[in-house]
Amino acid sequence: MGSYEYDTQQTNPTGKSNHAATDVADTEEVKKLKTQYKNELKTLQELFEDWTEADLLFALQEASGDLDNTIARISQ
Repeated sequence: MGSYEYDTQQTNPTGKSNHAATDVADTEEVKKLKTQYKNELKTLQELFEDWTEADLLFALQEASGDLDNTIARISQ
């Protein structure tokens, strides 16, 4: 298996992005992914507390929703 690199966003203590402007399309996509991967997201949040919700959702999306594959990729 190759290495898996995922660019995480920096967040402030409230968990919100430090970016001044949030892209509306990204927000809508995050909402859609949150609905689609609700159960998987809970597991990932417990395992990877330092990751933002959006980063976990996009990692899940890149792994086609495969929880085990997502965990393996993040852990590498």
